[in-house]
Amino acid sequence: MRSTRWASPGAIATFLCVGMVAHVVVGVAGVNRAQAETGASDLEVRAVNLADGLIQCQYNTSQGIFPTEDLWQSGNTLDTLAALSLALRNHSRDRYGDIFANTFARTAAVLDKCFDDHQWWLNAWIRIYEVTGHRTYLDRAAIIHDYVVAHGWETDTCGGGVLWCPAPTNPYKNAITTELFITASARLQPYAALVNRSSTYYLDWALNAWRWFVQSGMIDANHLVNDGLDGNCQNNNGTTWTYNQGCFLDGAVYIDRFANSTGATAVARAVAMAASTNLASAAGALTEPCGASCDGDQQIFKGVFARRLGYMLDALPLDDGSDNEAFRATMQLFLQRNVNLLLDRASCSNSSDNGFAPYGLAWDGPCTVATMATSSAALDLLTALLANGIEPDAAGRVTWPALGLGICVDASGATMPSCSIDNVTEADCGQAAAADPLAVAYEYHTSCAGKTTCVVRTKGTANSCPHGWSFKQGSASSVSRGDGSPLAICALRPA
Repeated sequence: MRSTRWASPGAIATFLCVGMVAHVVVGVAGVNRAQAETGASDLEVRAVNLADGLIQCQYNTSQGIFPTEDLWQSGNTLDTLAALSLALRNHSRDRYGDIFANTFARTAAVLDKCFDDHQWWLNAWIRIYEVTGHRTYLDRAAIIHDYVVAHGWETDTCGGGVLWCPAPTNPYKNAITTELFITASARLQPYAALVNRSSTYYLDWALNAWRWFVQSGMIDANHLVNDGLDGNCQNNNGTTWTYNQGCFLDGAVYIDRFANSTGATAVARAVAMAASTNLASAAGALTEPCGASCDGDQQIFKGVFARRLGYMLDALPLDDGSDNEAFRATMQLFLQRNVNLLLDRASCSNSSDNGFAPYGLAWDGPCTVATMATSSAALDLLTALLANGIEPDAAGRVTWPALGLGICVDASGATMPSCSIDNVTEADCGQAAAADPLAVAYEYHTSCAGKTTCVVRTKGTANSCPHGWSFKQGSASSVSRGDGSPLAICALRPA
């Protein structure tokens, strides 16, 4: 972990949008909105709305990153956007293509200072290649991998593994840096010939790193991964951060696939199961050991775990006579429980101090800390479910299922009468709609400044609005779609 060490307050101030779009690639946030809504599920609408909001409000086109995140986190968020593209039912693989191309053009292959930082981008470029098929992204991934091999992997300290940072006077071998290398190497294996490597080049590196990692002792007796090794190359009993439990999960599955089973998947299953029980709140929400005091790095960690667990579940073979099927069912329920809690308890009523940041740090609520990192973590969780065809349990949620993006309208584009109020959570908005027997739908808006607005579309009159709410007349008598407006969703009363 580290503090942000590259973005000055002045640089951040130049991009933040206050109620309007600033520094956004033209057409990116609004691309294919109608297509994205066609046949979309509740979860797809919410994920796309959140992703578009993060891009529209937090992405800086001139830098090609999300400056309110740490630089490594921008790489992670790009990975999420690529995974979301793959997970959408309409397979709109080019939805975020302009973002990928712009970021590629405006960032170097090797970013920041430490070897874990480089590899968040390495893994992102692999997935972006898989989404787009553009060879330049794969080539960049190969360049970063070569750099880590040449400068990060070394055997003088603890016999192997990737250094955390270039620090010859105080070398540190930690879990996250080698985990990322394991996964990147395994994921590059199918593309070895395309980047002029031998047929087993990347698999050999994945196996080499995997064997060292398992033998290092960083996985403790409780099947949790500690932070790293001490000066005697022993488990340092450092914090069991959630992302340390997640970043090798899909890599382990790929190692077993390409090496005809090494037992890596069984290790990954044990770690994931341990994390789901030992790193969860009483309500079942994945929770970081730092609790409410997590720093900017740590605020995104559990999202990383959730998404990488989703990648693992998607990659698992289910007909090989192993325990994978039972494990997958258990982990799907775990992810479903977390997204139910997120949507019911973690939405924020006003996060204006941090701009567009609609979800808080604690997935079981309430929203007390809301940043780009906490909302990017929420997008990770939503994407993990989408990638595995998991829907939230509607019966256990306060809010109504999302019909589409934008303002609630009828077939002709007209709106119904409405009651509205600012700065409430979406859960409160859904409760208000449910309390009005004449309500047909509600829409929930979040501005780039963080302001939220709840609009309940109702067949009632001004007298039916709760005290303190504003009434606005409309001509429509029904709701059939969202109009595609940015930073809003339309949710319809369940049938």
